[in-house]
Amino acid sequence: MNNLINKIFGFIRNESLSISPKTKSLAAVQIGEKWGYIDTTGKIVVQPQFDCAYAFNESGLALVEKNGKIGWIDCTGKIIIEPRYIAVRDVYDKPWNFSFDLAPVGFGSISDCKYGYIDTSGKIVIKPLFNEARGFADNGLAAVNVGDGRNDKWGYIDTTGNFVIQPQFECADDFQYGIARVEVEDKWGFINASGKFVCEPQFDNAEYFVKDGLAPVNIGGKWGYVDTAGKIVVEPQFYSVDDFCYGFARVILADEGHKCGYIDTSREMVISPFFEEAFSFRENGLAPIKMESDGKWGFIDRTGKIIVEPQFDDIGFEGNGLTPVKIGEKWGYMDDTGHLCISPQFDSASYFNESGLAPIMFGDYEHRKWGYIDTTGKIVIEPQFEEADYFI
Repeated sequence: MNNLINKIFGFIRNESLSISPKTKSLAAVQIGEKWGYIDTTGKIVVQPQFDCAYAFNESGLALVEKNGKIGWIDCTGKIIIEPRYIAVRDVYDKPWNFSFDLAPVGFGSISDCKYGYIDTSGKIVIKPLFNEARGFADNGLAAVNVGDGRNDKWGYIDTTGNFVIQPQFECADDFQYGIARVEVEDKWGFINASGKFVCEPQFDNAEYFVKDGLAPVNIGGKWGYVDTAGKIVVEPQFYSVDDFCYGFARVILADEGHKCGYIDTSREMVISPFFEEAFSFRENGLAPIKMESDGKWGFIDRTGKIIVEPQFDDIGFEGNGLTPVKIGEKWGYMDDTGHLCISPQFDSASYFNESGLAPIMFGDYEHRKWGYIDTTGKIVIEPQFEEADYFI
């Protein structure tokens, strides 16, 4: 699969700051050992000077790392918040960013660190009192950890720093769709924003709820689904499951073959478990599947019919109606009909986002150079970067 991770972070505008909104798309790129930013013509607009750099958003701020500390710059490269904080990283190893105009940051050294929250001017709004801290979810609550190191517990604070849900959990995750998963005595359950259990701790593992109102749960090493009322709606029976996406969820059988199939929102197996590997359905109504017979990837529709015959050695994520596909050792792009519209010629290729540009790479890892193409396959920024992020 595509090896470029899109590092996009959300920011909330702080009206007290005189920060001009970003007027053109910028992308973070690595030149040598340092990161800077280019525009869509390939011109460097922020000189490479950071150890890592992340995407700008509409507020015109970007999170940057320097000498192991994080700070924020505007789209001219001006430092708005000096890089002097320890990053709080999410489950994808990305630094947490601003939400509700607050960002969790660490104070002190990594070995002796306490976490608090700053606003977009760098002012400390919630004092560094926590062993760990996460960003604020859409409901304005953030999970934090307190304790003396021997009996630490997780609870939730509001944007004033007051506990809304007292520390009582062994582990606590972010709220999504008004529900958070928490761990009590090695079992996982779910709470609402008042701290009341909507599903008592009973699972060996659990994942987040998604917008369809279902969450994957694990009992005895097998996965099923639970609804927001805490009712098990699909009995744990699968080796692995995915979230529902466009009305379908990929599941892997728990037998020795570990074949992949799909269930729909009626919780019935609607596409038989026939595939060696498979991924979620996409916006174009297709899902990537891999056949055991030849190890090639193709695509099926929502009826399970093969629309694009298995022929690819690997596939990437769809964007702007184009999907990166690998034939042999090279990557190209196919459209939603399965037509190979950009011939395989790249050593790595990423998906197209709304900018209409995709990062592509030539060379092996040690000698790699990234550039950008448009949706016709034309190289619009010559390969010259050690790494290249998306234009935002």
